[in-house]
Amino acid sequence: MNSVSQYKYAYNDTNLLIEEKSKFHYTKHNYNDNNLLSSSEFYMDPAMFSSNSSVVEAAVNRKEWVNPDQYGQKPYAEVRV
Repeated sequence: MNSVSQYKYAYNDTNLLIEEKSKFHYTKHNYNDNNLLSSSEFYMDPAMFSSNSSVVEAAVNRKEWVNPDQYGQKPYAEVRV
């Protein structure tokens, strides 16, 4: 069994989850002044949608985490509460 974490989490000063990272996706959570979730932005590695198996395999074997600055992309999806 692999003991290496597949996810990384970040929290703000009030211990609310603000980031979720993995090799394949990144999620950013935003909160209002009352510490209630106001929106979440979801980013996906576009390589995971490729029909080319070597592109997908390279993404699977990658060591770095996905981040929104990597691709200069807009969120894959954004949910507002």
